[in-house]
Amino acid sequence: MKHVGFRIKTYLEYRRRAVNQYGLHSPFLFEFYKACFRPSYKHSFPSILSLRKKLRNNRNEILITDFGAGSLVSKSNSRKISEMYTSAAISKKQGEFLNRLVTYLKPYSILELGTHLGLSSAYMALNSTARVTSLEGCPNTAEIASQNHSILNQENISVQVGSFHELLPNVLSTIENVDMAYVDGNHSYDGTIWNYEQILPKTSEDSVLIFDDINWSPDMKKAWDDIISKPEISFSINCYKFGLIFFRKGVEKQDFYFKF
Repeated sequence: MKHVGFRIKTYLEYRRRAVNQYGLHSPFLFEFYKACFRPSYKHSFPSILSLRKKLRNNRNEILITDFGAGSLVSKSNSRKISEMYTSAAISKKQGEFLNRLVTYLKPYSILELGTHLGLSSAYMALNSTARVTSLEGCPNTAEIASQNHSILNQENISVQVGSFHELLPNVLSTIENVDMAYVDGNHSYDGTIWNYEQILPKTSEDSVLIFDDINWSPDMKKAWDDIISKPEISFSINCYKFGLIFFRKGVEKQDFYFKF
């Protein structure tokens, strides 16, 4: 499989450097880790679990429009929903983390790039007053996602369809502040950097941006490394599969690796 050797190397480096809350000296990060990474409570999310089961067993096929770096699993433009779920849907563990992140940080405006089947936005919107705006390049995938949001009665999610280059500037012009962004689309170096540069002017000191698949390919790792090196970033958290960046003032610039 493409990039296997690269992923093994980056994973071993991540395992070597990853810490839990006891390796953190910052009070904010210590409490943040306990609340979002090792919570004292558990939610079962029965409505999303039921939806996951339906998607896993859905053998219907849809035509895919892909504006990004493509899939490492299938080169066909026609894909079964069950295969899309198996190959690219957000994991239960990561989805629950996103929900805890929203609960802890209480963002008002959430931006998602890459709706896919709608599960990640569903986790972020569940039991939250946040408004989630999700961008998806493929009309047929967006339709499935919107249907899933309707099943979950999630009226606080808006799915916008089109290429990010066309949609993102217009969507951002309607948003006063991006409190939280989940970037999971266009897995190329140029696309990831462009997405970051578009979102940056709409961030504040309390904003957090999450980039998925930061070790998906050498290009994605380079994009992540270049973003976290920028002077406006106060600290970053590498969770191997995904990473978070913060803009908080008055803290020493550091790059952390968290056990996940």
